[in-house]
Amino acid sequence: MTESLKARRHAAGYVKPMLAAQVMPLIEQFTTALKTKGRDPHYAYITGQRVMRLAAECGWVTLGNVTADSLREWMQSDPTYRGHKISARTINQFADCAYEFGKWLASAAVAKLPNNPLDNIERIPAKHNDEYRRAATEAELNALLSTCSPDRRDEYFFRIYEASLRARAVRHLTYGMIHFDATPPFIRMVAEGEKAREERKHVLRHDIAHLLRLRKKRNKAKASDLVFRSPLTVDDLRKDWARAGVEFDQGKNRGRLDFHAMRKTLVKIAKASGLSLEQASLLLGHKDPRTTRKHYDEDSVNPDLGAFIEKLPTLGQVRRAQ
Repeated sequence: MTESLKARRHAAGYVKPMLAAQVMPLIEQFTTALKTKGRDPHYAYITGQRVMRLAAECGWVTLGNVTADSLREWMQSDPTYRGHKISARTINQFADCAYEFGKWLASAAVAKLPNNPLDNIERIPAKHNDEYRRAATEAELNALLSTCSPDRRDEYFFRIYEASLRARAVRHLTYGMIHFDATPPFIRMVAEGEKAREERKHVLRHDIAHLLRLRKKRNKAKASDLVFRSPLTVDDLRKDWARAGVEFDQGKNRGRLDFHAMRKTLVKIAKASGLSLEQASLLLGHKDPRTTRKHYDEDSVNPDLGAFIEKLPTLGQVRRAQ
């Protein structure tokens, strides 16, 4: 086809049949394809939902609308969710989902696109939220536990040592999930309560198991009853830190002490108690020890590095300390 013919067809509003295909049915096929390839069902669901949202907000009605420029425009528009601005990290995750969708479009026989239309998208610089959190010291934790009410103390004690449990898991925890008489006692958390949507066991300290057993008896609770019927909120924690004389948020240089900061706190407590990186990683439920390492080694370097640098020759007039 000559260039002049292409130009005339474009001016007349001609659209290639493949580009006129409706996007929503393709997103459903894409989600199904992810599951077929063995991806986690929850991952496939979240990815599909994010691509559907992008389709709605970027105007992807047909394949011809699915362009890198439309995605870039959305990423730079300060998108919001339920009235709150979406973080740069989350925006980049949406872009990752879009890239996977575009890659599938380029490989799927139903779409027949020559290449990924959502490739080469520049990521937005983002800082991980953990940079704005810090680990609480033992003195701060003791102050918190000694100034709050007895009922809150039980929950704080639980959430400090069971920091591997996400807030969603704490909300869904029932007494039937707790194996009080096992050695050691543990929680069998159902997949719905876990971030990875996989059933997992969380070990319990004996003293915490004893507290929860007493709590069950005191409340005359059944196995199906929630352990924490009204879990503590961030506002509750903020007020209790203030009562203990500890600042909840000390700014970007020091960080904040929300519930997620308890995970960093547990790593620091584990290290101070002599637990290895691998042992701390198991306690936190991290599949990749590198996730634990960024907190474990935050205030130190590998001791071997000190030995290595000391082996280098002394230069000039600098004398080694005796």
